[in-house]
Amino acid sequence: ICTYQSFVNAFEKAQNTVVESDIPISSSYGLITLIIDNLCFIASLGCSRCIMSTYNGNNIYQMTKNQDLNNEEEKERIEKRGGKIQNFQNINYLMPEMKKCVRMISNDHPTLYDSVVPDVVSFQIKENADFLILMNQGVFDYLTNEEIVYHVFKAVKNLDLRHNSNNEDTYKAIVKEVIYNCIRKGNG
Repeated sequence: ICTYQSFVNAFEKAQNTVVESDIPISSSYGLITLIIDNLCFIASLGCSRCIMSTYNGNNIYQMTKNQDLNNEEEKERIEKRGGKIQNFQNINYLMPEMKKCVRMISNDHPTLYDSVVPDVVSFQIKENADFLILMNQGVFDYLTNEEIVYHVFKAVKNLDLRHNSNNEDTYKAIVKEVIYNCIRKGNG
């Protein structure tokens, strides 16, 4: 069965592979979800998020922590190592690099504050679960967890009215609805 250390080892191996390659990668986040029967494991590295909807959207849970520098635990971890954090327009940045997030896989100017250690959570998926949705920061910069769940249900409802939807149609409709509303809100 999976353990916390298994995920840490996997992320460290990915980091070592990137560092040993000659392919420049400024930063890469990771959000790995593994489901075995009704047990779900999520390993999160960087600015990614997983939320779960239950009871037809009536309960919404953020399953992962934000690992940007607005997270107090992350901020403390950096400051304990001597990092300087400054706030610009309500967003914390590591100075002088101007990084918003320092948990990442990278071979481009790593700092002593960077980390490839993921947060790992596990939980049982119960019958009342509607869905899990995994996303990157580009989505939750513009939409709240509640708005994301609303748009998922809206997309599915619109497809159900057409009666001929398959899984691929459903996934495309969800992505289109969520991304469209990120863009609309971002341009508003």
